[in-house]
Amino acid sequence: MIRRAEATSVDGPADRLNIGAVGAGGPSTAVRELRTKVTAVKATKLLLTPVEAAEQLAVSRTKVYELMAAGMLRSIHIGRLRRVPVDALRDFIGDMESR
Repeated sequence: MIRRAEATSVDGPADRLNIGAVGAGGPSTAVRELRTKVTAVKATKLLLTPVEAAEQLAVSRTKVYELMAAGMLRSIHIGRLRRVPVDALRDFIGDMESR
């Protein structure tokens, strides 16, 4: 028997929207495709918050702010927000490797 995902399910965005059917074999193709699209959007982020940059570099948030203040890690301002371009992380790592 195939049934729709219940409204109380919080497994993913597709389940909360009741998209697709869930049977004994798991989520439907539509649900899997939506999850894949959501993951792809997250993977193509061009700007990171300082916290996200810290996670990617495996350092503290404070260290990221210190690196930005010292000019070792490029960042941009969008209004009051500070963001680190993904390419800036790659450049920083390259600079550190060449030292």
